[in-house]
Amino acid sequence: MEALGIAANVVAVVDISVKVLQVCSQYAKEVKTAAADIQELQQEVAILHNTATKVQTLIQSPQGRKLKASQDFAQKIRASQDVLSEVNTRLQPSAKRGFRQRLGLRSWKWPFQSGEVYRIVERIRRCSNSLSLILQVDGIALLLEADAKLDNAGYGIDAAHSKLVMTHLKLDENNSKLNKAGSSLSHAVTKLDKVDHSLIMSALPIAVGAAYNSYPEQDNNICLKNTRTELLQDIDDWLSDTNALTIFWLQGMAGTGKSTIARTVATNWDKCNYLGASFFFKRGGGDRGNLSCFYTTIASQLAARNPSLASSIKAAIDQDPFITSKVAEEQFDKLILEPILKLQPTNRASIAIVIDALDECDGDENIKRLVKILTRAQLVSNVRMRVFITSRPELHVRLGFRAVAAGLSINKSKSN
Repeated sequence: MEALGIAANVVAVVDISVKVLQVCSQYAKEVKTAAADIQELQQEVAILHNTATKVQTLIQSPQGRKLKASQDFAQKIRASQDVLSEVNTRLQPSAKRGFRQRLGLRSWKWPFQSGEVYRIVERIRRCSNSLSLILQVDGIALLLEADAKLDNAGYGIDAAHSKLVMTHLKLDENNSKLNKAGSSLSHAVTKLDKVDHSLIMSALPIAVGAAYNSYPEQDNNICLKNTRTELLQDIDDWLSDTNALTIFWLQGMAGTGKSTIARTVATNWDKCNYLGASFFFKRGGGDRGNLSCFYTTIASQLAARNPSLASSIKAAIDQDPFITSKVAEEQFDKLILEPILKLQPTNRASIAIVIDALDECDGDENIKRLVKILTRAQLVSNVRMRVFITSRPELHVRLGFRAVAAGLSINKSKSN
């Protein structure tokens, strides 16, 4: 099946997955007795949605026509479409006859029996894993093809140089060949940058829904216009101040608007190209509730926003394919700190990381360790690196910040 045919099926998978996620959100509000099943189904559908979106991006790119695993894609995409269509059909609530129907109300009843959700989730997970594997295979093939083109271009440059040494009469002709070879090299490097990001996305495990603008965060608000203006201005001033301390800790009790402020800050900084990455912790939210995918999620977002960082992060993964399973300090150094230190001072004025609800991360010692690791950002001098953190003033969080208080800028959130 050709790439265009696959693309049509991928679009269907993306569309159906969005519908399933939307109706699951409604079930979560209406049916409290099946909360665990609904959440598990949502998480797996979200993963498949993200994977299918990557497939769609790759197929629609110039490299899409050269995919070597298109037949496998066709089979896996059809399987994904089938299971999502089945789930979507089952999830459509019925409008029972009688009084509720006359009022135009739907009857929300979880349609799956005990054990059914587990089997469906396993089918969806297999589809996601299969598509991810095929993405890696195609990405590696594209990388090898680009490497071969680079080698050929290098041979062309050597031949042109030999001709220049042998005779000055062909100088103009050889210069033309060198320019053409240089153009080929630039084109190949551009392709490699695109492949680098694709490989990074498949190699780094991410916490689904952790980014400020992810699907699970779409219904959460930002600050209304002309509200919290003084605090938001203080935070922006801290970001732009070249002499400011690296970490800004915004603390406050529950309900004081810390997450709303964090979401507003991330939104504004993203528009100005200051945002490097964001991670919104959520207690009980799978990988969002711990540090298992924290560093790799931050690295993945940094790579997506900065091609120079993507190349350095890929080099770190190539050098140590098991870096994602190493201790937290090594992951931070190799995937985040060292790539940023390699940036040219003119590449970017500021790189900001927004971390919300740190107190909802599992493990008191994990929080203390993360705070200590983040203070290493003070080593960055080639760009302004800033880390904005919000949390409740829980004892273990305060102890973590107190241990490194010399490197912090601290501000308390105030309710309206």
